[in-house]
Amino acid sequence: MAADEAAHASVEKQKPATQNQLASWLEQGLAMHRGGQLDVARKFYQQILEVHPAHADAQHLFEVTAH
Repeated sequence: MAADEAAHASVEKQKPATQNQLASWLEQGLAMHRGGQLDVARKFYQQILEVHPAHADAQHLFEVTAH
């Protein structure tokens, strides 16, 4: 039981870091997007989608950069 609790606590600690990383990638992608560097922006959106495939903003922006 203690091992399960420790594993759960470890996962819970990772969630904020992951959320922070996703937010950072989105901000960086948007900055590249606004600057006209669509290929670079697309890579940031793709990174987000690899971690969180249902991320609506990243899905939308990824598709926008394809056109």
